[in-house]
Amino acid sequence: MGLIERWRSGWMILESDASSRPLWLGVITHPLGRLLGFLPCRQPPADFDGLILEPGGSVHTLGMGFSLDVLFVDRHQRLIRRQDWVMPNRFVFAPAGTRAVIEVVAGRLPRGRIQPELGPGG
Repeated sequence: MGLIERWRSGWMILESDASSRPLWLGVITHPLGRLLGFLPCRQPPADFDGLILEPGGSVHTLGMGFSLDVLFVDRHQRLIRRQDWVMPNRFVFAPAGTRAVIEVVAGRLPRGRIQPELGPGG
């Protein structure tokens, strides 16, 4: 199984290997939703782990109360870069070729290697 299943359904499951639990990710495609991301959350959500922002670009954590782990993904759903523990009130610039961004509450991503292919057909 690839890292992400059900890419277009509104919810996805991210997995790195059989030993880690799946992560529940919400999909945001609306421009305002992508701009706000986790900003409306005062604390890390308990019922889901992260967000996929598509199309995605640079990330900000202005006004947030918690840190994020960020994955930048290209148009072929391959991992370009991983940025762990992005603290509140920071900017992270997207590398060239970024198509989507996966924001996960810091510490919920597996610490090991993330597979480069992010989904079926990736």
